[in-house]
Order: sequence, then C-alpha cells, then structure tokens
Amino acid sequence: MRMNRRGLLGAITAFLGMSAVFADGMDRATNSLNALSQVMRLNQPNKYKSKPNRLSQKKRRLNARRLGKFK
Repeated sequence: MRMNRRGLLGAITAFLGMSAVFADGMDRATNSLNALSQVMRLNQPNKYKSKPNRLSQKKRRLNARRLGKFK
C-alpha cells in the first residue's frame, strides 16, 4: 500500500511528537532518580573508614613480636 505525501507527513509528525513525549518522560525520570539518590545520601550515616588491611597486619605483627608470639 502506497502512502501519499499527506499521510507520510502525518506519520512523520506523529513519530516526532511521540519521541518528544518519550524524551520528556526520560528527562523527568532522570531528575526524579537524582533527587531520590540525593535524599538517600542525606539520610545515610557517615561510613566508617577503616585503615587498609596491610597497616593493621603490620600493627598485629609488631605487637606479636613485642609479646614474643611471632618470630
């Protein structure tokens, strides 16, 4: 089935309209997720930052040497 110019123009216009609506929805969804993550960050307590494992291992070994357990 062939489409005349008016039908083709209508189809293109409808496609552009739908893509604009979809893009607006995606933009709103992104903004909503950003706002939600911002709120979640504010509600979470500060995380405890532990020292790297190698430093704590070094301390354990030094203490063990002082106590005579590690040779």
